[in-house]
Amino acid sequence: MINKSAEWYTYRNKLNAMFDGDPQIQVKELSDNGEGKYSVDIVVNDEGKASALRKTLINTVMYGNITLGINILSMEGNKISSFNSSSDDDDVVQLYESALSGNKAFIRIATNVQPMFSATYCILE
Repeated sequence: MINKSAEWYTYRNKLNAMFDGDPQIQVKELSDNGEGKYSVDIVVNDEGKASALRKTLINTVMYGNITLGINILSMEGNKISSFNSSSDDDDVVQLYESALSGNKAFIRIATNVQPMFSATYCILE
């Protein structure tokens, strides 16, 4: 039998799997905030890494009438505010490296440069 979960639970589980190899990051269980609103807290014990995660992860994921909020928190429980991100490739590489350093699954950052665009992405094990 196939066990299916709602998409917002699956998204939380994917976050947990992605950061499971990093001792500085803890993905908490999904919270049901009522009226179709859910949230997941990601607690980070390194300020630089927490800021990088806030800058690289989206704040909210929508599933029809369901909203999933992604909260990045310090060890003290303070919410890390979002701020404008730069589109400079060097800044993006540095952000990914800060966010994923220490993660056992993280291999490297790759950048693919084409005449009209460039794409930066993470390679995970």
